[in-house]
Amino acid sequence: MSDQTINTDAYGNVTDEQYQLYKERNVAPADHDELLSVYGYGDAARAQILAAVREFTRDGMYSGWHMAQAAQRRGLL
Repeated sequence: MSDQTINTDAYGNVTDEQYQLYKERNVAPADHDELLSVYGYGDAARAQILAAVREFTRDGMYSGWHMAQAAQRRGLL
Protein backbone atom coordinates (compact mmCIF):
# COMPACT_ATOMS: atom_id res chain seq x y z
CA MET A 1 0.00 0.00 0.00
CA SER A 2 1.02 3.57 -0.55
CA ASP A 3 0.75 6.82 1.37
CA GLN A 4 -0.23 8.56 -1.87
CA THR A 5 -3.46 10.50 -1.47
CA ILE A 6 -6.28 9.84 -3.91
CA ASN A 7 -9.53 11.74 -4.32
CA THR A 8 -12.68 9.64 -4.05
CA ASP A 9 -16.30 10.62 -4.53
CA ALA A 10 -17.33 8.93 -1.28
CA TYR A 11 -14.54 9.93 1.11
CA GLY A 12 -12.69 12.86 -0.43
CA ASN A 13 -8.89 12.73 -0.13
CA VAL A 14 -7.72 9.47 1.46
CA THR A 15 -4.66 7.27 1.04
CA ASP A 16 -4.76 4.09 -1.02
CA GLU A 17 -4.41 2.11 2.22
CA GLN A 18 -7.28 3.99 3.84
CA TYR A 19 -9.53 3.53 0.80
CA GLN A 20 -8.87 -0.22 0.63
CA LEU A 21 -9.46 -0.64 4.37
CA TYR A 22 -12.70 1.36 4.16
CA LYS A 23 -13.96 -0.85 1.33
CA GLU A 24 -12.96 -4.07 3.15
CA ARG A 25 -14.58 -2.99 6.43
CA ASN A 26 -17.68 -1.35 4.89
CA VAL A 27 -16.95 2.13 6.25
CA ALA A 28 -19.70 4.49 5.08
CA PRO A 29 -18.95 8.09 4.04
CA ALA A 30 -20.81 9.26 7.17
CA ASP A 31 -18.50 7.04 9.25
CA HIS A 32 -15.50 8.70 7.58
CA ASP A 33 -16.88 12.13 8.50
CA GLU A 34 -17.39 10.98 12.09
CA LEU A 35 -13.84 9.62 12.27
CA LEU A 36 -12.51 12.96 11.03
CA SER A 37 -14.55 14.83 13.65
CA VAL A 38 -13.08 12.63 16.41
CA TYR A 39 -9.47 12.24 15.27
CA GLY A 40 -8.96 15.28 13.04
CA TYR A 41 -6.83 15.69 9.93
CA GLY A 42 -3.22 15.09 8.96
CA ASP A 43 -0.86 12.15 9.01
CA ALA A 44 -1.06 11.49 12.76
CA ALA A 45 -4.86 11.61 12.67
CA ARG A 46 -4.92 9.31 9.63
CA ALA A 47 -2.88 6.73 11.55
CA GLN A 48 -5.37 6.93 14.44
CA ILE A 49 -8.29 6.59 12.03
CA LEU A 50 -6.79 3.46 10.46
CA ALA A 51 -6.21 1.99 13.91
CA ALA A 52 -9.78 2.81 14.96
CA VAL A 53 -11.26 1.17 11.87
CA ARG A 54 -9.22 -1.96 12.56
CA GLU A 55 -10.08 -1.95 16.28
CA PHE A 56 -13.79 -1.38 15.87
CA THR A 57 -14.58 -3.90 13.14
CA ARG A 58 -17.08 -6.54 14.19
CA ASP A 59 -17.82 -9.49 11.90
CA GLY A 60 -16.18 -7.71 8.95
CA MET A 61 -18.15 -4.50 9.45
CA TYR A 62 -16.83 -1.26 10.92
CA SER A 63 -18.87 -0.17 13.96
CA GLY A 64 -19.09 3.59 14.42
CA TRP A 65 -21.13 3.05 17.57
CA HIS A 66 -18.30 1.10 19.24
CA MET A 67 -15.77 3.73 18.12
CA ALA A 68 -17.88 6.56 19.57
CA GLN A 69 -18.31 4.74 22.88
CA ALA A 70 -14.55 4.19 23.17
CA ALA A 71 -13.83 7.80 22.14
CA GLN A 72 -16.12 9.03 24.93
CA ARG A 73 -14.36 6.82 27.48
CA ARG A 74 -10.99 8.14 26.25
CA GLY A 75 -12.15 11.75 26.48
CA LEU A 76 -12.01 12.38 22.72
CA LEU A 77 -15.71 13.31 22.50
